[in-house]
Amino acid sequence: MKIFLLAAILTLEPLQATQETAVEGRVVRAGSQDPIPNVQITLIRPIPGGVALNAETTAALDSIQQLVSGAPRGISRAYLDTLVANREQALGLPPGTFAQATSQPAVLTDAAGLFSFRNQAPGTYAVRAALDGYFGPAINGVASTTITKSVTVEAAKPTAPTDIVMVKGGVIAGRIQDLKGEPISGIDVAATRLIYSNGRPQWTTVISKATDDHGVFRLFWVPPGEYYVGAVPREAIVTPGSVGKTYYPGVTDPSAARTVVVKDASEISGIDFSLPPIVPTSTYRIRGIATNPLAVPNAAGDLDRNANSFMLVLRDPGNPDIGTPNPPTLQNSLPPQARLNGEFEIQNVRAGSYDLFIYYSLPATLQMRRYYIDRTRVEVRDKDVDGVSLQIQNGTEIRGKVVQQGAATLPMDKVKVSLRSQDTMPEAFATIVGAISVGADGSFSAPNIPSARYALQVTGLPETAYVADIRKGGTNVFNAGFTVDSQPTTTLEIIVNANGGTIEGSVQTPDRRPAENTTVVLVPTAADRQNAMKYKFTETDNKGSYSVKGVAPGEYTLFAWENVPLTAWMNADFLAKYQNRGRPVVVSQSSRINVQLDQIADDAKPR
Repeated sequence: MKIFLLAAILTLEPLQATQETAVEGRVVRAGSQDPIPNVQITLIRPIPGGVALNAETTAALDSIQQLVSGAPRGISRAYLDTLVANREQALGLPPGTFAQATSQPAVLTDAAGLFSFRNQAPGTYAVRAALDGYFGPAINGVASTTITKSVTVEAAKPTAPTDIVMVKGGVIAGRIQDLKGEPISGIDVAATRLIYSNGRPQWTTVISKATDDHGVFRLFWVPPGEYYVGAVPREAIVTPGSVGKTYYPGVTDPSAARTVVVKDASEISGIDFSLPPIVPTSTYRIRGIATNPLAVPNAAGDLDRNANSFMLVLRDPGNPDIGTPNPPTLQNSLPPQARLNGEFEIQNVRAGSYDLFIYYSLPATLQMRRYYIDRTRVEVRDKDVDGVSLQIQNGTEIRGKVVQQGAATLPMDKVKVSLRSQDTMPEAFATIVGAISVGADGSFSAPNIPSARYALQVTGLPETAYVADIRKGGTNVFNAGFTVDSQPTTTLEIIVNANGGTIEGSVQTPDRRPAENTTVVLVPTAADRQNAMKYKFTETDNKGSYSVKGVAPGEYTLFAWENVPLTAWMNADFLAKYQNRGRPVVVSQSSRINVQLDQIADDAKPR
């Protein structure tokens, strides 16, 4: 069962001994306000360790819930736990916070959609609602996550019920046939959508079902949003670089596909299309030697120095798989007895230019979690590729220092530095490093960083501060990033200025009401748009107000989206569709600007 986090923040003040403390509310449908019965409501009690269940913490927990709910199928529990732990660290939450917040008492809403938790001790709580087929309003392009409201419970005073609003999933139905009009049974049909990783588009499957004996499919509980519907014939080869998926209304080029917009409880039928016959396509194999001199004996004392974990990533920058956080791990097709010296073989590879990765992680009991990798470029043309050589190797230490401009003193104990992959290296290899702490003198270092091209992300700065520049050996690398290789890394210098500008104002809906929970994004000029740190975004409050602080001097454009995929604004094609909907602004140091914005409405939301 999918769990979707919808939270109401409730602050409980001390009560008289005779006064009953109740946490209660109602779950209703968006648009109609009809009650929703049988919703599982979980009361999240105060988390041990002094973690306050305020709006920021609840939003952080919901972002972890998004990560868990959106994890690829088949991902291991251990790997998922690692992702959760890394996200907790990045968000400043103590280890285990998410686990503690998701194991709490629960009730079901009644026929009127009501819920109540009585006789609760003073403290701060959160309420989580879940029901198969229902979702919260889309946030960052992902249906469901969180609605946050504050409720104060005071002694001897009635507390107004808290409404939690959910939308009902829709249905996409149709029929798949061949070019002769005959039904094709038993193939998977998927509703996919585009998400973005620092502006790079990626396909993600939201739901898939197999066709029946009449070629009919029915995708139900589809969250409201915009989708591409596609099918892959059974005969298609689905290795990196493969083609073969056909999209509605019967095209193989995703750019020519027609989108399907699902609204609250909508039933969309007639999504019928034909699959062309599979044209045999030549595939090849990659062979070579992959060894792991860093391997340590397992619990039984056995030592295996073969490297058997492979990832194959297309180098084509237009490929939507580039930058995928978790590319599939490929198997060595050779039998164990043929791998004595590290021999490997990867089969069914289509022609293309690839980066082939091998990777290894020492047991967590030995040291901090790190991936050790090697990579090589492989050109697959019209024949098999032999003689590839790979060897797991130690990474390189990176060093740097945070330097402040002006008289203000930075709280260095709160500043963290993290890495972001800027080439084909899977993002997981960079994010597992986690947040790198900064010393009192501003210095930082991290060992065993895999060879790749990186950008830096800096968090924990005061809200008025901004990163003015990043240099490596006197060279500006703020926009272009820097390369880590086998050579010692020149010290990085991160220059921070505490006197950023402030932009504030409000957002109104198309019908001139305050636009709450709207994403306001500050987009830099075209020359800086490859730099993730030049962007800023925030959410409006329940009055439609927003504030963006710590803005570097320069020219920008402001946008206000009711629903937008996270970092989609860093993609040139996406942004081009809305360029005339933004408001230009010019920011100077320490300036304060008031800008009123019009919301770019979500067409899939109930009205």
